[in-house]
Amino acid sequence: MRHTGEEIALLTDLLDRIGEERDAMTVVELDGFVAGLVLCPEWVGPAEWLPLVWGGARASEDVEESVDATLAVTDHYRRVAEDLACDPHGYRVVLGFDPDTGALLWEPWVRGFRQAKGLRPEAWLQVGASGDGEAMASLAIIETMNDIGEGVSDLAGDAVEQIRRSASDLIPDCVRTLGAWALYRGFGGELGMAAARGDVEPGGGEPCPCGSGRTHEHCCGSN
Repeated sequence: MRHTGEEIALLTDLLDRIGEERDAMTVVELDGFVAGLVLCPEWVGPAEWLPLVWGGARASEDVEESVDATLAVTDHYRRVAEDLACDPHGYRVVLGFDPDTGALLWEPWVRGFRQAKGLRPEAWLQVGASGDGEAMASLAIIETMNDIGEGVSDLAGDAVEQIRRSASDLIPDCVRTLGAWALYRGFGGELGMAAARGDVEPGGGEPCPCGSGRTHEHCCGSN
């Protein structure tokens, strides 16, 4: 259920129009925010997170526009969840480009992810408590990228530049790793529901749908 260019263009247009009147997220920030919600070990309901997308109780005073925006955002949320649950290798992040310099804009994505993470900070402690080195490293990379974006990183300049150059690959890799971690541990929320909707039951020798790269019989199917 991968999102199309048309769907992202519609979402961008709706958020840009709402942003003219209030502090709405950009589409890049929203994509990071949604990924953080989907991956969170504890479910966060839309009544709690939707107002944060557009900085108000509803998207617009225009009822029709508000309904359209709500549907577009929740559809994007479901697409991200289903990609990570059923087709992690097909998962793509939505990033932007500076119109003047052409530089990749990944900082809003990381900012959105961190905002979602801030809704359930104690739940995210389960990543460290699990002792899963890959999941812990992935979360640490996103936090490091956030520090770089906020200008508070203590990394050496060459290390920062390396991360900036690799951002378009680092972010989806980290998200896929965290998605595999969450699915393997059977966390609920939208990610688990998406996996159930996908009705994925691969044979023992087929790749595991969690995206770990291992066969099903040696990964989630071993339990």
